[in-house]
Amino acid sequence: MAKKSFRICVFILLAAGAALWLGKPLAAMDQGRGFAAIYAKYPQMFGQVGPYAVEGTAPASDLNSFAHDGMTWFTGYFAPGSPNGEAVQSNHLGQIDTYLEWLLYQECKAENPDSMTKHSCTISPEGEQKLLTAIAKHLQATAADPAVYAYYILDDYPGPVKSTLEKIAALVHEANKTSVFPRPTLCGFAGTLDVRDTPAGAFKPRESQPDNAFKTAITNFSPAACDFVSFYPYGVRATDDRSLVDWSLSRVLPAYKALLAQAGWVEQNTPMIPILDTFGYVINANYYVTPTADDVFSQIKTYCDAGAVSLLAFAWNDNRPGPVHELFNDADLRAGLQKGAAYCRAHGWSQRNSQAAAPNSPTTR
Repeated sequence: MAKKSFRICVFILLAAGAALWLGKPLAAMDQGRGFAAIYAKYPQMFGQVGPYAVEGTAPASDLNSFAHDGMTWFTGYFAPGSPNGEAVQSNHLGQIDTYLEWLLYQECKAENPDSMTKHSCTISPEGEQKLLTAIAKHLQATAADPAVYAYYILDDYPGPVKSTLEKIAALVHEANKTSVFPRPTLCGFAGTLDVRDTPAGAFKPRESQPDNAFKTAITNFSPAACDFVSFYPYGVRATDDRSLVDWSLSRVLPAYKALLAQAGWVEQNTPMIPILDTFGYVINANYYVTPTADDVFSQIKTYCDAGAVSLLAFAWNDNRPGPVHELFNDADLRAGLQKGAAYCRAHGWSQRNSQAAAPNSPTTR
């Protein structure tokens, strides 16, 4: 009874903090798209924006910087009491904890050092039990931390690990019975933006686009494993020419949604939180093309018009060597993210979200 009373008090405090932080309650997603039940369970996942890849080496000043720019969450985890944990708290930031994904990939590499590069991870029963034990320990350690909004459990395709992901999600859902508030799982699926060979040419026919990476990635999808999903198609060309990429996602997003639906995805039950292409650098002579602020806005508008409930953006700073354009060092990318978030709040998240927040739920901190 004492624990139950404590949790209720925490929920009330979090909801009150939301009103102070936002100046008004964050409303539920529109009933027409059927997100009300998911919002009632996981309200902290709606109406958020922030960067992916805030690494453990990031200084607290980085968190202060992107919070100042209006970002409200990020992927990563900093424990309470650490300098970065204090920055998380003082800036009212939410964290999508990536430690479970890291544990999964460490187990893949422990059993086969080449598994991640060859996308061939298979986990033995003994290895899986060791992994699940470590995950249960981390879930217990983070149960009372109100800055943890969700657990990111899948990113780049490691191999066929669907059954292990379902067991990881089951542990998360079980931990939710005693955590400060329920946290969902988030699964990411890689893809490629539509491209063309010359600035004046037509974009290649949709059927000729290289969707194999996405088709392979979604073989790990299941509703039991993934409470929310992230699409992250990026633009790759032989030169850093942004005109060769279709930043509007006008064809690729409907195609990817249709492919995932064929794999059992029901958007009303498993909402979309895209990871935007907000970076540029070279890997093995392939350019991850640098978008402009307008290109970033174009991505965001399409995603939000298509039902995205929050936004993530790759990357803040993934510590890649060589010349890079990322949110930490490119004001134009940050400006595009800010403009896009304002669009979503004005034309999607606020106008079509007309229902009040669920009682005693952590809309934000």
